Amino acid sequence: MNTHTDNDYEQVVSRLILESPQVKIKSVATDMLLSDISVDSLEKLSIAMDLEEAYDIEISDDDVEQHESVADIVGYIKLAVNARKDISDIEAAGIEATDAEAVNSNEPSDTNEPLQENMSFDTDDIADAIEAEKKAKHSNTA
Repeated sequence: MNTHTDNDYEQVVSRLILESPQVKIKSVATDMLLSDISVDSLEKLSIAMDLEEAYDIEISDDDVEQHESVADIVGYIKLAVNARKDISDIEAAGIEATDAEAVNSNEPSDTNEPLQENMSFDTDDIADAIEAEKKAKHSNTA
């Protein structure tokens, strides 16, 4: 089972930002604005593609454009990875239930069905969750 901590996400995002040829800083903090550290929209897309590969998630271009700070990216990745894990757990439970039903009903189980190889989830849900979290933080500081 792969578990990640907030620090893991921060380290990966920081490393990807620092590897960008446009970025001329020595360290990254989560409170930094991407525009202040020379991460433009093309670089955001490049970082997003690397994160998709690293965490086996999908990030829409629209979601990428919404990221304004390092913390936005870290929060998004955390939510996306957790959503992927939840979907995997639900699908695994569904497969187990289906197999158990087939055994209990004395019907042959069709084990030759291919499993879904590329899992995806609705990135709009993640974007909505991030936006709600931002609003909650903003209302708490106001």
